[in-house]
Amino acid sequence: SMIDVKEELIKLKDDKYQAFSLKLTPARSTDILGVRTPDLKALAARIALDKAEAMNYLNQGLKEPSYLEEVTLYGLIISKMPFSFEEFIYYLEIFIKKIDNWATNDMVASSVKQVDKYYKEMWEYMMNSFNKVKSNKLIEEQLEIYRVRFYFVIMLNYYVKRENEYILKMLDIIKNTNTNEYYIKMAIAWLLQVIMVKDFEIGYNFLKNNPLDDFIYRKTISKVLDSYRIPLELKAKVRTLRNKWKRIK
Repeated sequence: SMIDVKEELIKLKDDKYQAFSLKLTPARSTDILGVRTPDLKALAARIALDKAEAMNYLNQGLKEPSYLEEVTLYGLIISKMPFSFEEFIYYLEIFIKKIDNWATNDMVASSVKQVDKYYKEMWEYMMNSFNKVKSNKLIEEQLEIYRVRFYFVIMLNYYVKRENEYILKMLDIIKNTNTNEYYIKMAIAWLLQVIMVKDFEIGYNFLKNNPLDDFIYRKTISKVLDSYRIPLELKAKVRTLRNKWKRIK
């Protein structure tokens, strides 16, 4: 008999964690049950073990999710499936259209290890998608905010570690992304910080020479200064950038 996913999620709810999660993700359209991450991941793994079960759930396509955790679970199940690239994108698209908060977004973006296998195809798919979002001015209409954040978090998880040509491409995308959306700006700052862990000079020169949005600039610098993966002498260089920037203001 087929598993009732909603029922399984309700069994895992944790009131304390629910209260914590409500504070953490204020902006969203779904309710929160309060299922802890390890429990959510374990349930996804359990469902994915039975391919028929997993496909049955994925094919229902998240019609009307009541809970944030349903959407997250959907993405986590995708991450466990041995999909071809086409299948992967087919289900990923269903998921992306339903993301309504940063927590779901980031947990799934860091879990879809298929991106390592299909990184060339994935890059091309993201670029086409980015161009559609830009040319249709979707961010301005408050649409596709999480799609764009999802791509940025995919980049920092799977592309910064690749050859530097990807870093240069990412910096180019950052330069050409104008947005007032908090969750996109935060993702860009995070991506820049991850780039500076991998190749400090490239990121530093980019910060020094590019007129970035104030908020992104400040957030990037504070993320770099908070990072335990960036040595002190390099942090000192970033601090001088911050001070210079204060003087210009």
